Amino acid sequence: MAVNVVAVALVAIPVVEGELLNRALFAEIGWPDAATDLTIANLEWGILVIVAAIAVWDVVGSYRRARRAS
Repeated sequence: MAVNVVAVALVAIPVVEGELLNRALFAEIGWPDAATDLTIANLEWGILVIVAAIAVWDVVGSYRRARRAS
């Protein structure tokens, strides 16, 4: 179970720190432009919410399976 928590943390930490998306790349390619409501910050928050939900679901599920097995 501890290995699973570490694996989830390795994915979740860059998302929480905002390092998942390279803002310089988006600036270089000119996306998103000013006409769209979808900004990089909105993308980051959306990804953060999804990753956090999956991480919690995965850790709780692993804990429940380990608890049932013992």
